[in-house]
Amino acid sequence: MMTKCYEISHLYLYPIKGLPGILLEKAEVKQGGLAKDRLFAIFDGSGKMLTRRNIDGMADFEMGLYEDGVRVLSKRLKREIGITFNLDGIEASVHVWNRVVAAKEVGLQPDLFFSEHFGKEVRLMCRGSETEVPGFHDNSPILIINSISVRELEIAHNVSIDIRRFRPNIVVSGDRAFEEQGWNAIRLGTIGTEMIKQCSRCVIVNQNPETTLADMNVLELLIPYGLKDNKIKFGWYVAPQSSGNVYRGQQITIDVK
Repeated sequence: MMTKCYEISHLYLYPIKGLPGILLEKAEVKQGGLAKDRLFAIFDGSGKMLTRRNIDGMADFEMGLYEDGVRVLSKRLKREIGITFNLDGIEASVHVWNRVVAAKEVGLQPDLFFSEHFGKEVRLMCRGSETEVPGFHDNSPILIINSISVRELEIAHNVSIDIRRFRPNIVVSGDRAFEEQGWNAIRLGTIGTEMIKQCSRCVIVNQNPETTLADMNVLELLIPYGLKDNKIKFGWYVAPQSSGNVYRGQQITIDVK
């Protein structure tokens, strides 16, 4: 076992699950994950969560933060809406993959905005206004990937791979490609984390993050490096064990087997 230092090169926040991320210089970490990450998600009339896997048009937005909320610009509608983070809507149960979770309605105007954008009736739901409450995450609050591994794929196959295909929260710059296969413990400055699992990748990584069109078989490129138990693994899901801040350029420590 050795302890190595990595540098955080990118930080991404996804206030609305499935929509484009926002590149940050600094992020607040709570035990539920990055503050405001996946705080909102879009659902159909039956309470089923909609993502890039099951609806078109999620790339057709521009996102921005303001003090108390998020600005969402629909490229299709050519107009925007502001959505506040501090909400106290009616509670409802919704389906997040194979589990049922409690959520709150956001309001009629956001519902109409997103329904018009997608061309079908949808609802915007909020996981909760308390940042300690986990958002609409797939497995655990924070996804970390190693940028040098992506660079290795680019060099090996003479391609350019946008890091946003992998929808990470934290991107680190290591000195050895795919060393993350042996990561054993991660400390984000003074914030310890629990290593949950390696991320099993799906066809979303094949999609251009600007268009969601499948224009490259990134899954196939990852097979020699990440095939395990008949799944392609790339990146780590971790759960923070305390609160604090992380920022671009910060040195973090990782124990490697």
